[in-house]
Amino acid sequence: MADEVTRLRIGTVSAVDKANLAARVIFKDENIVSGWLPVLQRTGEIVTVATAGKHDHDVDGDCTVKNTTKTPTTWTDSEGKVHTSYDTAHSHGAKVNYWLPKVNETVACLYLPTFNGDGVILGAIKT
Repeated sequence: MADEVTRLRIGTVSAVDKANLAARVIFKDENIVSGWLPVLQRTGEIVTVATAGKHDHDVDGDCTVKNTTKTPTTWTDSEGKVHTSYDTAHSHGAKVNYWLPKVNETVACLYLPTFNGDGVILGAIKT
């Protein structure tokens, strides 16, 4: 409908559901609490790499972690044997993380232009 406008609302997170990547938000201006709103996720998740030795890393689009320097890598295997390598082609365990707001964090929410419409949490606002 041409006269309806998508609504941007600012609120405070009151609860977080990590399993479903969702949160509830308090809108103090109307003294209401939202239902569970999905948290908008960007494509290209946040990838973290465990620290291992003194060398730099780069993560490609397939989440492959690569050593980007010629600095030797030294590690100890499960049998206690120490290894050193100058090879840049190695990998470490990587973990994919999703962003979720914290309770009491201020967030921007976008609602569909219908009564009692669905919405999503766009992101946090640093105050």
